[in-house]
Amino acid sequence: MRTFKHSLFVFIFPIFLISSCLLVTEKKDKTKHEAAVVRIELNEDGLYLAKFSTLNSQINGTIPGSLTFSLNGDKLLTFIRLFAGKPSTWHQQGVYQGKRCPTLEDDLNLDGFIDIEEAMNVTGKMIIPLDANLDSQEAGENFYPISDNSGYYHYERLASLKRIQKDLKNEDLDQTDHIVKLNPNEELILAGRVVLILGVSEDTLLPETIVGLGKRKPYQVFPITCGIIQKLSTTPGTPNGDVIPGPVAEIEEGQDHPDSTYDDLRPHPIPIPVPEEEEDGGPEET
Repeated sequence: MRTFKHSLFVFIFPIFLISSCLLVTEKKDKTKHEAAVVRIELNEDGLYLAKFSTLNSQINGTIPGSLTFSLNGDKLLTFIRLFAGKPSTWHQQGVYQGKRCPTLEDDLNLDGFIDIEEAMNVTGKMIIPLDANLDSQEAGENFYPISDNSGYYHYERLASLKRIQKDLKNEDLDQTDHIVKLNPNEELILAGRVVLILGVSEDTLLPETIVGLGKRKPYQVFPITCGIIQKLSTTPGTPNGDVIPGPVAEIEEGQDHPDSTYDDLRPHPIPIPVPEEEEDGGPEET
């Protein structure tokens, strides 16, 4: 009996050992493959586009626009166009941690709006401020674009992708603000990230339920557009199934005009009285 058990053990153990080695090898190969995929995604040259969808359209109507990343080796060119926002308005903008844009289903206080707190519950914190300098989170010093009198602005910056990645691996010295570094084992992959544009003019009437962010007042960080970055397979402006990527927004029915809910609260022009005239058309003499 012992001889039989011993023989059975001698027969089974090598099989178990070989199977274990195969599993370990397969796991290592899978890990190497995943790492290779990440490296390809990180270094894949080309164009990345985020078409903006309007948030809180009842305040501003539809806001067309888009972000384009052009990656060529280490050079990352960022270009943003935004139309029909509020005139002469400061727009904080950035790439965030999240993978989707907020909707009215994320309106936690049911006031009919998405404020910055509710938006960041979905998008997470900002990882790349799209300000004066993209090479680090601090270098741009929160210098963001200001729209012209028609509500339009364009933004263009050239940065080093390596410097951006290096900065995102540094220690986060202020974990209480709205900007965050990547986790130690996390890599920067542009595709799938959220781009969020904030800001309306100071004279915009907002409900009292809208909150600010840190030192920023509610109107300065009021979400207006959001987009998801996607890797393009064709160049914008070329035929692509009758769809041409560009400065467009996702439009919902009735979204192209501001909501009339707050019309009674908006300032109206004061009528100027017209002096009465005599029948002959001349002014009345005193």
